[in-house]
Amino acid sequence: MTRLWIPLTLVLACGVLAAQAWASSTRGVGLHDNYITFTSGTAPHGTITFNVRNRGLNTHTFNIKRVSTGRVVFASGTIGPGGHISVTKTLKAGKFRIYCTIHAGMFKIFTVS
Repeated sequence: MTRLWIPLTLVLACGVLAAQAWASSTRGVGLHDNYITFTSGTAPHGTITFNVRNRGLNTHTFNIKRVSTGRVVFASGTIGPGGHISVTKTLKAGKFRIYCTIHAGMFKIFTVS
């Protein structure tokens, strides 16, 4: 009977790890006046939810562009001071430019592994 517990434990552990790999990721994004912050600048590939809050005094936008192709993956409307949006996207591995279209130079790179 004890010989059965070891393989069963291994199968259950693998199942838990696989479930975590398929789970979605959530990242917080702060839009400040002239800069952007992340709760984490990386995430595993798959479904990622960006909880975006305008923490500045000016209106901003939230946009995602794949660096390698220049393809815009998401473009928001304007987000007023204190405003919040939640954006869920399925992203493959690569680097993404998170940026505001209103303020030139307001961007940060987000990496999906």
